[in-house]
This record gives sequence, C-alpha cells and structure tokens, in this order.
Amino acid sequence: MKRVVALLAACFLLGVPGVASLAQEQALPHFFFGAVTIGGRQAPVGTPVQASGAGVLTGTQGNPLTVVTAGVYGVQGVGLKLAVEGNIAPGATISFFVNGVAASQTAAWTSGATTQLDLTVPLSPPAAPTGVSATNVTHTGATLVWTPGDPMANTFRIDRRTGSVALAPVGTVPATMTAFTDSNMQPLTLYYYRVVAINSAGTSVETSVEVPVTTQAPPGGVLPPPPTGGGGAPPPPVGGGVVVVQPTPMPTAVPTATPAAPATLVPQVTPAPQPTPVPTVTPPVATPAPIVAPSTPVTSKEVEVQVEVEVEIELEHATATDDKGVDITPMAGVVKVLTADDGKLTITLPVPLPVGSSLRSFEDSGSGTKLSGGTLTRLIKDATGNVVGEIEAKIEKVEGTGTEARISVKSLTMRTREQEQDLTSADASVGKVSTRVEVELKDLPAGASMNVTMDKEGTVETQGAIATAAAAAGQRVKDVAYVMEVKKMNLENVKDVGAASIEMKVSSAWVLAQSESNIKIIRIAEDGQKQVLPTTVVGVAGGQHTFEGASSGGLSVFALVALQALPTPTLVSQPTATPMPTATPVPTSTPAPTPTPQPTATTTPVPTATPVPTATPQPTATPLPQPTATPVPTATPAPTTSSLETNWALLTGVIVVVLVPLVVGGLVLRRRTTR
Repeated sequence: MKRVVALLAACFLLGVPGVASLAQEQALPHFFFGAVTIGGRQAPVGTPVQASGAGVLTGTQGNPLTVVTAGVYGVQGVGLKLAVEGNIAPGATISFFVNGVAASQTAAWTSGATTQLDLTVPLSPPAAPTGVSATNVTHTGATLVWTPGDPMANTFRIDRRTGSVALAPVGTVPATMTAFTDSNMQPLTLYYYRVVAINSAGTSVETSVEVPVTTQAPPGGVLPPPPTGGGGAPPPPVGGGVVVVQPTPMPTAVPTATPAAPATLVPQVTPAPQPTPVPTVTPPVATPAPIVAPSTPVTSKEVEVQVEVEVEIELEHATATDDKGVDITPMAGVVKVLTADDGKLTITLPVPLPVGSSLRSFEDSGSGTKLSGGTLTRLIKDATGNVVGEIEAKIEKVEGTGTEARISVKSLTMRTREQEQDLTSADASVGKVSTRVEVELKDLPAGASMNVTMDKEGTVETQGAIATAAAAAGQRVKDVAYVMEVKKMNLENVKDVGAASIEMKVSSAWVLAQSESNIKIIRIAEDGQKQVLPTTVVGVAGGQHTFEGASSGGLSVFALVALQALPTPTLVSQPTATPMPTATPVPTSTPAPTPTPQPTATTTPVPTATPVPTATPQPTATPLPQPTATPVPTATPAPTTSSLETNWALLTGVIVVVLVPLVVGGLVLRRRTTR
C-alpha cells in the first residue's frame, strides 16, 4: 500500500509544471579570460571588454569586464573573469566587444564552462583630447595643455588660425606629451587653436574645441613692424598705413627693430608734422578728416538672418554613425527644433536610431547640419544660398526612438557670420568695418529672423541716445566710428533672446587717434534703456582692432564710440579753496594782548588799599578784621595786583570768616555764664 501511495505522489509532482521546473538543472555562467589586443598592441588598462548575444545579460558583475593588466582580460585560475549568463540557449553564439569595437573572435555558449579566448580588434581612430587651454601667454608665444582622450593615440597635432583663415598645423608632439609651446605669434593678435589625436588608423573623428588665445602687448607698448610678404602681411590701407605706431613711441621702436624694418616705417611717420592738431593720427589719415559728413551717413547693405525651425535634409549627402561605430542610413525628413511645455529644447534628426542607442556622428552637407563631439551645428543661409550664420546646440543626451534620434539640448546659440562694410568714403580713419553677433536663444519661434545693418552715425534719435548714454556714465562722445542696428522679427528680448556678445571691428588708425582705453560699445534698446557696455579688445590683426561688448539685455542698436570725461566743474571750485589764505585772520586772535588794560586797573586799586589802616581804631586786635571785610569786594580789582597781594587778601578774608563767629559765640556764652 505504501508503495502505491509513493508512486502516485511522484506522478503528481512530475505532472505539475512549477515543481517540474525545480527539478531542472539551473544554468551556470560561461566564464572567459585571455589576451586582448587592439591593432596589434596590448589593450591599455581601463579598456572595457563586453560579451553580447541573444539572452545575454549585460551590466552585471563580470560583464562588462575592465582590463586591469595591460593586454589581459580576466585571470586564469581563481579570480574575476568575463561572466556570460542569462536566458541563453546552449551553443548560442557569443560576440565580444573591446572598447565598443567588435572583436574578430566569437564563442559557443556552454553552461558552467571556462574558456580561454584571446581577443583581437582592429585599431580605430582615437578619441579627441579634452580640456585644451592656454597658459604662459606672452606677446610672442603661448603654451597649450590638454588631457588625452584615448590611450591608443600615437601623436597629437596642433592646428592654428587667425581671423577667417582656415586652420593649419603648427606642430606635432608624441602621445606621451600633453603640452605644446607656440613661439611664432604676433603681439595683440587673436589666435584659435585645436588639438587632434592621431594613430595609424587615422585622426580623431571628433576634434577638440577651438581655444581662443590673444597675445599680450609688447614690453613698452611698441608694436613691431608688420611682416613683409607672406599671408600675415596686412593689406595697404586707404590713404596710408593702417597698422600704425603713435609718433611719440616711434623713436624707441627704431633702435629695437631690425635695420631693414625702421627704413620702411620711418617714411610713413616723417609726414607726422602735417597733422599737428592730432598727434596720435598718422598724417595720411589726418588729411582726409574733413571728408566726415555726419549729415550724410553711409548705410551698409542689409543682411537678413532667417532662422528656420525645420530644415529638410538631402539624403544623398547625409551620413550617420551610432555610438558603436555602426553606420546608419538616414531617412527622408527634416531636422526640427521643438520646444516642450517646460521650455526645454529638443532637436530631432531623421535617423532610425534603435532604442537604447546613441549617435556618434551625423552630417548632411546639403543642409549644413553636423553632429560631432557633443555639439550640433546648422548653417543659416540667405535666399541666394550664401551662409550668413549658424546655430550651435550643446547636447545633453541623444536617445533613439527606433524612427528618429531625439537630442536634448543644454544650450542653443545663434551667431552671424562676419559682415563687412567699407565706410572709407564717410570717414577715412574708420575705413572698413565689420560686425558679428552671438546670442543665446531661449526659444526658437517659427518665422524667427533678424536684419543687421551698419552706417556711420545712425539717425538723429540714435545720436541723441548715444549722447545721453555717455552723459549718464559721466562722459561725452568724442567720435562715433559707426552704428549697427539689429532688427528682430518673431524674436523678443528676454523671452526668446538671452545674453548677447557684440563684436565690432574698426581701423587701428581710428583707434590710435581716439586712444584705445576710451573706446566703448553703447547699447540703445527698444524700451528706451541706454547703457555703456563692458567693452574689451579681443584682437588686433590686419590693421584692425576688434572690440567685444557684453549685452545682457539681448539685441538692439549698438554704436562703437570714443568717449572722454566731461569737463569737471571742480576746477572752478578749486579757486574757492584759496580762501584758505583768509585763515590769515587768525592773527585777529591778537586781541589776546588786550589784557594790556591791566595796567589801567592797577592804578585804581592802589587808593583802595588805604582802607586797611582803618582797622586800627579797634583796640581789640582780633575782631578788627571785620570792618576790613567790606573792602574785600573792592579788592576784586586785586587780580590786577601782584600774586603776593592777592594771596594775602584771600588769607585775610578766610581769617575774618572763621574768627567772627567764634568771637560772637564766645561773647554770648560769657553773658549766659555771668548770669
């Protein structure tokens, strides 16, 4: 009977699926270890090694595994290994990735097995260095420093440019170095640098950001002669030299320059005696000064910068790569800027990016859209196809939805390309001018655009506003170089437009004539606000000074002006300080000698001293001082007498005051006792 019951129970247990699964053997991880090389070189410490396949769990302990000894992943024997586990079918193919690149080797999964598998991956271009900055900046050089972004780099190349000139290499250092010194620089010049990582597979797809570096002024403030020939030589100016040195420091510059250079500069300066009223301006510039005609301003051609919310891509020019280096074919569609209800900006790209994946790069040369290194840029073109600006988005993250790539934007910036206008006919000292605007965008409404115009002095209202702004700062306008007006459509300051950076260039001749420290950018806003912006010199090159003003209130009308202090009325009040000599009435304190009447007082008291003998009629010697008490008031003139007489009078008074009561009291007691 017991056997029958046991048999029935076993059948029941085997028939229940949950209980039956418990009886199955639980799958164990498949462990891997071995050598790992990248392009024939040992994988450096910190390189991630990851297993992937159907049902493989990732993000667990042991998968991925980090290389702790160069060229080796995992350890033989007891120790941490690459653990491959999950709901994996026996014999399933396992793929391996080293630093995100697929290895040439694969393996068949076996529960509980341990396998030595050496992994090799081809070398790929290195990642770009980070943290590029400049130190030890002088008037002729600077040192760049950076942090390597990839241990597989062999060398670093340093590129440099000035102005709108294309970047060009200026040096190369081995990957063991993280600094480079450029000693071939001109004083007071703005340069841009970037650092590129290189190995045998190529250069880094992403490059470092361009770092601006402005050299200092030379010792003594004297500029060296401009280079002769070559791409760095400034063009001949209108009406004479544009890059000039003020006449006063010129004699000191001649002995320090090379013998050939002074010969070229001296002829330019010798005519200096002609414009004696303006010693800081070179003669060729000073002579055309009468051409300035404020009543007839020279207006530049209007430039329209229209910012489209949507831009259609051109498939034949579009490419994309995911974060693992796999190419993805973009789809027909548009690059779109979206604004969420919470104000956050999102940009979508027509790239079928899988969920959980990210983009390494995207580029469409047709629309001018490019994603690289955490930044997405998009060119802005006018109706004729000319590039007039660009939009730059700093990326927070990129997510795939399966049909598109969604980019969360940290910040959105719009900048215009440099706009140039020749104002020589209006003012030869001003010459060619140019402007550039960079502004923070908080939102991008549909139909947003702006127009930028330049002229010599602006409208009468603008001139009045400039004067008001200068007066509010305690100064007056000495000269106006030119005015730039930014008209906005479907863009509002504060709401859509944030802080702006205004760059205005002008001839160095005008700057030297006005004195660099006096030159400011003034902002005139639509709401009537007027202010002198914080203004700095950010570059001197090609015969032009570049000034930059920080406008926290957004875009409006801006003027580049030379200011000077108002005549201080304190000069008139200073003569009033001369009444200080009227302090000479202090001798009026000489009335102190008026005590000279004292001698007159000494004559009258002399007869009053005679009453003293009148005390003799009293036989009683002691009471006799009583009558002398009356002369005491008359003794008030005594201060005019000698100190000895004064002391004697006081002593006499004291004796009288003390003795009289004693005598009177004694008489009274005597009468009572006699009774």
